[in-house]
Amino acid sequence: MPTSRIFDDPFDLGGWPPRLTVEEIAQVRRHPNFGAAFLASGEHATRPTLTLGPLRSLFKDRGSQTIGTLALCLYDTEEGLTAGRLTRMCVESGICSAGRVESYLALMRQRGALIPLGKSSGLPVRHGFSEDYLAWFRDYVRSGLRALALVDPSAAAALPLMAGADFFHYTRRSMASASVNPPLTHPGLGPELLLFAQRDAGLAILSDLVAGQLGSETGRAPVSVADLARRHGVSRAHVLKLLRDADEARAFAWNPDARTVTLPAWMLDRLEQGVAVTLLNRRHAARAVLAAPRGALAIRTATMADVEPLRALMEQAIRIHLAAYLPPEGVAASFEVMGLDTQLIADGAYFVVEADGKIAGCGGWSRRATLFGGDHSAGRDSALVDPAVEPARIRAMYTHPDFARRGVGKLILDTCEAAAAAEGFGRCEMAATLSGEPLYRAAGYQVIEPFEAQTSTGYRVPLLRMGKALS
Repeated sequence: MPTSRIFDDPFDLGGWPPRLTVEEIAQVRRHPNFGAAFLASGEHATRPTLTLGPLRSLFKDRGSQTIGTLALCLYDTEEGLTAGRLTRMCVESGICSAGRVESYLALMRQRGALIPLGKSSGLPVRHGFSEDYLAWFRDYVRSGLRALALVDPSAAAALPLMAGADFFHYTRRSMASASVNPPLTHPGLGPELLLFAQRDAGLAILSDLVAGQLGSETGRAPVSVADLARRHGVSRAHVLKLLRDADEARAFAWNPDARTVTLPAWMLDRLEQGVAVTLLNRRHAARAVLAAPRGALAIRTATMADVEPLRALMEQAIRIHLAAYLPPEGVAASFEVMGLDTQLIADGAYFVVEADGKIAGCGGWSRRATLFGGDHSAGRDSALVDPAVEPARIRAMYTHPDFARRGVGKLILDTCEAAAAAEGFGRCEMAATLSGEPLYRAAGYQVIEPFEAQTSTGYRVPLLRMGKALS
């Protein structure tokens, strides 16, 4: 995996994280609980092959683990995951070829881990993950945090947060940190670990051998080829070849007659170094999650004094959220057909959500005929509609990128629907962007038809007319 900062721009992390120093790594290794954390990290490394069952082929080697984790990083409950987005990042970052991404996603679909979030003609197919897979991954992340908590007790505070949206925040931060500080290729580590990282279940088998040696009075790890093969779901021939190749590379000494493996001191030292780097990467991510704003959301009616802050929020939301779905020229063209309609504020039907004293999002509804667009957009119609025959319009929904996936959009939708129902409307409709569709589907909206908004540049912005009956 490249050591360049390949994840900063896609995740908009603003130059985060910092590079680790030699002293930071040494300090972790000097911690009195590092030995326990080292063993716990080994157990964590074996979890994919031991607990994923039929899905363990999704994490069989370092390449699969990287693609799978990156797919999860790109996924979130509002945007979903597109094959094109994952492929571009993997290819441009030198992680793997487009063909391997395609094969991996096909395997995920076959195993039931990847599910479609909906498809409309001419639009990119977006996917999510099954609840079972997400539950397993959350448990996997927690096991890594528990290992970290042995040397940094404050990390335990992040454990309960892994049940919610902060789980995705942590995963993105953790992978970004690992891209800057890769445990397997960090300065001071040799190439020997790659022998295991590039083989099916290689790191999990190595973790078992390390634990066996550290727990043995003889200083040698007992080896049963059959047990290792059965435990990690690989063939005996695969285990035998791994042992022979590692012995030939002098990564350890394998005695097939005595059925033991002896890892040299320098190999254990490099493994400890790699674990220390991994723990520090998790600490970076955990601290970022704990420092993130998470105050209670408060919603209020917008006023004209909010206009400029709202326009600034919309600019960021359009630029960042749509970048995963449209080319740069499409994002630029979208500003023509999106933005703030101050008529909504004048009508008292536009809302602002705040958290920790900051505007986290905005959105509203309308009794008027206009379906979408800002003050500057063409084709607006301010005529009032009859609630007995026409739907209310859900309008101008935006969430600040710093507050994505924290319930902002759902709070605004619930507020708008309740207000529309109170005025006699039995249905709501909207013009949804591609990035917003998964949120609206989750709230019960269905696609009525896809359409395109023409712009002066000639680019046609893809939108979806969506609707929902109000109970």
